[in-house]
Amino acid sequence: MEQFIFLYYTLIFQLITGLLPLMILFFQKKKFNIEFLVYLGSSVIATFIFFILFKYKVNNLLIFNGYQIVSITCLSIFYYNICKKSLTKNLILSIGSLCLIISFFELSQTSYIEYSLVYRTIGFILFSVIFYIDYLNSESQRNIQSFPNLIVNSSIFIYNSFSFLFFLYITILMGNDLWYIHNIIEGISKLIIAYAFWKLPKYENFSKT
Repeated sequence: MEQFIFLYYTLIFQLITGLLPLMILFFQKKKFNIEFLVYLGSSVIATFIFFILFKYKVNNLLIFNGYQIVSITCLSIFYYNICKKSLTKNLILSIGSLCLIISFFELSQTSYIEYSLVYRTIGFILFSVIFYIDYLNSESQRNIQSFPNLIVNSSIFIYNSFSFLFFLYITILMGNDLWYIHNIIEGISKLIIAYAFWKLPKYENFSKT
């Protein structure tokens, strides 16, 4: 019972922290990569639906699976756009495509994806590492305007490094009602993204720098 209470409140925390970066952009009239905003928006929508379904004890697998596909697609496009080197861009496309193929294959076999989550998380970690390498090897990246992208990338790297362990043992976590720990970590990652957006100057779009 106590775990369910934690899960309930961490879903609220996750929802609030997910909305915060979008609210900062809206009220401060700032801009960022549209594909990343779609990623954030879909996360908020999925979390809100999870909250409602959890309240009424309805299965959320369809929403959960759909969000995984959207997140792979959006982050693949996001990293493709912010990387400068053609080699790193091609690596991003290859990894993103592979993650989608694995996800769709597993979904064709079962409604409960498990291995795809692990590969998806590894893919996102690789995205982050590839961006760091691209950043260090591109003089045009190393300027003050790239700071928000660096912070966002760090948030994705940290979150997915933790998530790798969670998704690797997802069956155990779900069986012991420990998913609320994941929600807390994701909420913290969204706070880091909110900080990155707070640092954005008005009317700048760093996908073009």
